[in-house]
Amino acid sequence: MGGYEVQDDTVDLLVTAAYRLFTRDLASYEAGNEQIRTEASKLGRELILANRLSFNLGEEPTEPIEYQWTPVDEIHVAPLGGQHYVTILVAAHQFEHESRDHDSWLFSRAWAITDALKYWAEDWLYKIDWPKVTSQRPGGHAWLGQDTVNFGFGWTRADGFPDLQPDQERLDDAALQALADEAKLKANDSRMAAMRCLAALFARDVLARQPEAVVGYLETKDDVRGYAQLMGVSVHGEDGRAIEHVDREGQVFSPDGKLALPADRRRAELLHALQIAFYQPRWTHAEQLEGRKYEGPSDRTRVTSFRQAAEWSPASEAGKQTRFEYED
Repeated sequence: MGGYEVQDDTVDLLVTAAYRLFTRDLASYEAGNEQIRTEASKLGRELILANRLSFNLGEEPTEPIEYQWTPVDEIHVAPLGGQHYVTILVAAHQFEHESRDHDSWLFSRAWAITDALKYWAEDWLYKIDWPKVTSQRPGGHAWLGQDTVNFGFGWTRADGFPDLQPDQERLDDAALQALADEAKLKANDSRMAAMRCLAALFARDVLARQPEAVVGYLETKDDVRGYAQLMGVSVHGEDGRAIEHVDREGQVFSPDGKLALPADRRRAELLHALQIAFYQPRWTHAEQLEGRKYEGPSDRTRVTSFRQAAEWSPASEAGKQTRFEYED
């Protein structure tokens, strides 16, 4: 049996989020559009019916459901941030918990909408690198705010969208690997989150061998089709001198070309992740470093700061911004 009857504000939030999810042209469902308002109100009544059936142990409500949709402005047309997606995710989970205790739940549109909203919210939290923090939940982690945001008897406009600030916690290597494994099991858009976790582990591996390492140049070479193929990374210290080179097979070479460590599949995997993590606008071309101390060997080189990358985690402000570039 559900514990409470869902409030109209919660339904407004879920319905508005549903239209944000399924309607690409946001202008097409402005508040003054009566057709959309009618359809949205009908969807809201379906959500309320599912909740009432659960609350009444499967019995149909005796009173007609009076509900008219009022868009939630922050979700309606405004740009969405992590606090919005976390709020939608928590609200959807709470609604499901209070509305699923009847035989028709899994065959209802209310179930389909709720399930889609949970997936959509989590997918976007991965896309924007929203932090994950330690939790008592299965798996040991939760999205920042997922455990602390509490809406009591459902979300209301008075609750709003809490300003959730990431802490500066640095996750240990095992936690980063666990998050990478988890992200790999999600949608394709979550692959980047996994790659950033593994890239941080590569930087930590380099610094464990070479504490003086500052920047690395990811070297690529075009294949016969014109696609850039990773050749390796050249590691340099504070004074700009080369310290070591890691090739695509995970072999580590000294500056004079002597083999220091043999090929290692794990090291190669982490290096590949570092390359993938830089397919985004924020990675820095060598030619953009003109006038700085560090210059790459070619204009195809990508530059990364090992120290910044090593400190990255989804539970840090740096992780939220996903900045790996070298900065003076």
